[in-house]
Formats: sequence, C-alpha cells, structure tokens
Amino acid sequence: MAANRRTFTDVQGTVLSAHKESTTEDKMSFYDSWSELYEQDVMILDYRAPVLAAESLAAVIHENRDKVLVLDVACGTGLVAKQVVNCKQYYSSQYI
Repeated sequence: MAANRRTFTDVQGTVLSAHKESTTEDKMSFYDSWSELYEQDVMILDYRAPVLAAESLAAVIHENRDKVLVLDVACGTGLVAKQVVNCKQYYSSQYI
C-alpha cells in the first residue's frame, strides 16, 4: 500500500499493533520500521499532544519568556519543538 493512501483504519491498526506483547527487539524493530510513516500517520490521527504540550508551557511560563529554553526530548520527531515555535505569541526565545 502506498504511503500516501493510508487511512485512519490503517494507522489505527499500526498503533494498536504497537501495544501487543512482544520482546524489546520486536518493539525496536516495529518503531524502526514505523519511523518512515510516523509523522504522516500522526497527522492522519489528528494527533494533538504536541499542540497541547506547547500550549501547556505557554500557560505556565509567564515571566522572562525571552530567556526560556525548551528542550524537546521524546521520540525524536521534533513535533513538540515545532509547535512551541508556532506559539510565537507566547515565546521569544531559542528552541532546542
């Protein structure tokens, strides 16, 4: 199946398969193979966690925003960092 023709049901099946009981090696192999489609798949799912994370930061950081450094450490896609940068009205700082 072509990557650009994946449906919500396809992606849902992929996500559900990640939660099957398996070995560490199986999990590593799964995520390694899914990495090529991950960003596309989360868009299909309307994945909102990165937006919510950026909005949550903006809600609690009220002072010295020009001095704030944000380190996005998660699965390596940088989706949270992209959303923090998109919250320009909230921050005027450097992003890592």
